[in-house]
Amino acid sequence: MTLPDQLTTDAAPGLLDALREYEGNPLTLSAQKVSFVGGLCAQILFAARQKWAADGLSFDIEGSSSGFEESLERLGFSADTFIGG
Repeated sequence: MTLPDQLTTDAAPGLLDALREYEGNPLTLSAQKVSFVGGLCAQILFAARQKWAADGLSFDIEGSSSGFEESLERLGFSADTFIGG
């Protein structure tokens, strides 16, 4: 699944719906084109990663852009929290 360029508050409902479609299956997200991650979308990604881990399924983010990583760091997350299964 490819993440959109802008993970703003307006993108949060669509992100949540898209993630729900993959529930119960291993998931790899591409963050290659992401230039911005807002707080709500970061929380959704974090919660999804925790859910997938609790279900014993892989949740990977590959090809992260510098914008993706910098946005997460500004929010107090390490990109490693999300990257690398």
